[in-house]
Amino acid sequence: MSYCCVPECRSYKRKESGKRKTFHRFPVNTAIRREWVVKIRRDVGQHFKIANNTRVCSDHFPDESFTKTLCGIRKLKEGVVPSLFTWSSIKPGRRTIVRTASLFFSHVATATCGEDARGDESCHSMGQDLQEDIACTSSEVETSLPHSDHDYTQRPLSLEEQLQEACKSIARQEEEISTLRGNQFLLKRFQCDDKQIQFYTGFRDYNTLKAVFTDLQPTACLVYLHKSTEFNTSRLN
Repeated sequence: MSYCCVPECRSYKRKESGKRKTFHRFPVNTAIRREWVVKIRRDVGQHFKIANNTRVCSDHFPDESFTKTLCGIRKLKEGVVPSLFTWSSIKPGRRTIVRTASLFFSHVATATCGEDARGDESCHSMGQDLQEDIACTSSEVETSLPHSDHDYTQRPLSLEEQLQEACKSIARQEEEISTLRGNQFLLKRFQCDDKQIQFYTGFRDYNTLKAVFTDLQPTACLVYLHKSTEFNTSRLN
């Protein structure tokens, strides 16, 4: 029993629904055989191999692809390729691009002209008026858009106005400097506040801190010199 190897095709009978079917082998010509494989969407490999009993039924060929011998045998013409499949019957429609504004105005003009008894003359004038309105609207939109270019028509500042602007800028900078100086962590800021001195240093007041610092300062220098002397002595030894 022969059967069709095309995907989604279940033909395996010689006659189905009163219609006679024929099953055809793959052509010997390598190039045409490759076209058959591509058309039926199969890949030659482990799951599909072309053998002597691998057939394609007559449903996948148009009527003009066949010829009859003197004995009445139906045969395929030489070089014919299958072209009728279930996936080729549905063709996606072409995408159309419609200009909404033009379509709307054309409908309005057509409807207005249909109501007007004078016909073509009023329709033509209506179309011209609509085109002029569209052109005016587009020009107004273009002129209302902001420009990023420099305004060279602006009057330059006088020397007196430039001096005033410079003085304002200096005043702002001096204010910022004074603010930054006030934010610095300096000991003199807390010398009159015993609680802050005790909080940050642990001493009772500023005078005590200053006295201890004054007494320890020369001692720190002596210790540093002593350590430096020991280090130099050890290197000499």
